[in-house]
Amino acid sequence: MANELNIALPASGLTVTCQPYQAGAAVGSAISCPETGSTGFYSGNMAGAAGTYQLAFRAGGANVGSGSIVWSGSAEVPASTFNPSTDTVANVTLCATTTTLTNAPTVPSASAIASQVRTELSVELARIDAATSTRATPANIPTSDITAIKGKTDLLNTTRLAQVSTTEILGNLLAQANS
Repeated sequence: MANELNIALPASGLTVTCQPYQAGAAVGSAISCPETGSTGFYSGNMAGAAGTYQLAFRAGGANVGSGSIVWSGSAEVPASTFNPSTDTVANVTLCATTTTLTNAPTVPSASAIASQVRTELSVELARIDAATSTRATPANIPTSDITAIKGKTDLLNTTRLAQVSTTEILGNLLAQANS
């Protein structure tokens, strides 16, 4: 394959290289990443043995980007198909009629995922229902509390409220006096 190492930069005309690393140590030589036209998009061809690499992109002696790649030795491999503790790099076999991926993880079916979501959702809804059903409702507030509240509100003097003039009443009185 070609052009697996890509970086887009806001500047055009740079000399960009990409240094692969494994376990913090540089592996091989820096790889040249020439610019495509004058676009600020730089690409290079990955090389080396199969493995997972950290990448450091440099231009003019400064770090301008970083990334990682899982490399089969001849092609980039999706990281989701690679388990570094148990797998060698996943092998992809291409032929005219089929594509076979070995060492790929088992992916649950859509119905298995939907079943798990329904189970977790029902557990969460039950938890929410239990939390909200313990809150006070008129049926479980003690009558003595209601009586105590009513006793306090019955003592409020509302006579003064009835004597207060509203803006509308005051406006009508002023209009009558001026007519």
